[in-house]
Amino acid sequence: MTRRINPTHTAPRAAIIPADPQIRRRPDGSIDTAHYISQGRRIRARTARALLSRR
Repeated sequence: MTRRINPTHTAPRAAIIPADPQIRRRPDGSIDTAHYISQGRRIRARTARALLSRR
């Protein structure tokens, strides 16, 4: 049994992903993952410093 490709799923990326001003994007429309990775590192570092200062 072969699987047929639904032509409605071939829409351009911008049509699939709605423009959300809350999400930081790169010029090509993809999500800026490097920004969120570095943001997560900052949050974890801040949490670690707070836990160490409680001792």
